[in-house]
Amino acid sequence: MFRFSSLVWVVCENHGYHQVEGLQSHQRLLAEGAVLTNYFSITHPSGPNYRSLAAGRYFTKNELLGEENPTFASAANVPVTVWNYRGKPARRHNPFFDLKNQYDTVDTLAFDDLPERCLLYVGMDDNNNGHSGPLSVADDNLMALIDGLEASSWFNREVDGRYPALFVVWDEAYTASNQVFAAFLGRGVQAGAKSDVKLNHFSFCRLCCENFGAAPLAHSAEVETIDGIWIE
Repeated sequence: MFRFSSLVWVVCENHGYHQVEGLQSHQRLLAEGAVLTNYFSITHPSGPNYRSLAAGRYFTKNELLGEENPTFASAANVPVTVWNYRGKPARRHNPFFDLKNQYDTVDTLAFDDLPERCLLYVGMDDNNNGHSGPLSVADDNLMALIDGLEASSWFNREVDGRYPALFVVWDEAYTASNQVFAAFLGRGVQAGAKSDVKLNHFSFCRLCCENFGAAPLAHSAEVETIDGIWIE
């Protein structure tokens, strides 16, 4: 199931779906991309949720595991770049550090220099990702990211019939349901689409495994993949 050629992935912090759906960047994702309206985090605190996204399991509730374990990127041999986009992400917010996967780190980035097949993990520190700083700052950061991607030739370049995609998600919500905002954007995504299928962080891991050619990892094999939002 080949849905995107490369993936740009950004995680924001500690707000539920209804707390952030009105942000300018999220209204833009609703209009230009596809939103998963029935999507949930796995647990608390942050670290286990990042592991569930990348590896299909949360292992323990410790903020850091610090042991080598496969992620969808390592299982599919996809090169990973961690971009310190707005500051350096905390270690608990970088699953590739936590799970001892190989990756490159950059402080500056030109989208058009990225390879045709890659994972770009967009890092932000806690003042910029919604954790400690105002939501307006996280919103501005996401708007600038979307602007930069859409202006780049790399994000609009077809590779074997597919295009890169952006995935924006919040790690957890301090609400009873733990429902979080999650959305995709890209030329291979149906603009304005919504999926009301019940999904969670394991579903994202399953999608990425399938897309990049790896068997679903751990609990991701037990959940629905993310479908119904793609341009066939």
